[in-house]
Amino acid sequence: MPAAVKPVTAEIIAAPLPAPTPPVVIPRTPTPAPTTQVTITSGYTVSQMNQAREGSNPFMGPEPSPARGTTAAQNVRSIRTDAQRTPVYPVRTTEASSASVHQLANVVAQAIQTQTDRMVAELRRANQSPTNVSVSMPPFPSTERVGVFVDVANLLYSARTLRMTVDFGKLLDFLRGNRRLIRAHAYCPTSPQPGDEQMFLQAVKGLGYRITTKNYKTFSSGAKKADLDLDLCMDVVRLVDGRAVDCIVLVSGDSDFMPMLDYCSDHGVRVEVAAFDESMSATLRQSCDLFINLSMLEEIRA
Repeated sequence: MPAAVKPVTAEIIAAPLPAPTPPVVIPRTPTPAPTTQVTITSGYTVSQMNQAREGSNPFMGPEPSPARGTTAAQNVRSIRTDAQRTPVYPVRTTEASSASVHQLANVVAQAIQTQTDRMVAELRRANQSPTNVSVSMPPFPSTERVGVFVDVANLLYSARTLRMTVDFGKLLDFLRGNRRLIRAHAYCPTSPQPGDEQMFLQAVKGLGYRITTKNYKTFSSGAKKADLDLDLCMDVVRLVDGRAVDCIVLVSGDSDFMPMLDYCSDHGVRVEVAAFDESMSATLRQSCDLFINLSMLEEIRA
């Protein structure tokens, strides 16, 4: 059996290292650091407050805003919103010159004068319309047949009372209108002694009228009457019975013609009465289909 080998242990002792040489320090004059006094306000950070104090810097940072989660943030947002909504007007640095003010006053005065002149012209144009209301003929077809019958004594007496002069030609043109004239008949009393009335009758006859005359009688009271009403009624009845007319125009305000008007209406003939309103019978006006007030007609005056 071989002998056991005894292990050899060597102890190594390390020699101590030499001490390091200390570095050479060059003394310098220390520069004092700037001291800034910062006041910390609740709700703001230090950096934000420092930015607020740099007011002299032309390139300033953003406006300091409160820290998140504070109630001041909501107030700042509302102030910013109101500032954005409020319009900013430029501040006038100089007063307007007296010349510009005078020029503006002239422009305003000219505009007012132009508007005033236009309104005055419109009022004058509106006032040019006639003040009296005239009765115009209703529209009829040109095929309608019409007969015009004039009580000359009644017409001239009423016109003389109103100090008016009637043109018989204009009267006939107005009463006929655009209708077909079948008969124009004038009934005129005459004096037993021929006089100036003959010239009048010839003039009326030349205007397109048929003339029926009869000498008037003078009563003890001084009244004069020629009894031409019956002649007028008979001529109208003949035309109505012969169906020669569609419309009868009576120029008189005498209520004695009411039976004749009723007869025409019963036979389907239109009845029109033309007279002066001051001498017109109320019952006669109610019996006709159309009343024409001659007092309001400027077209028939001579």
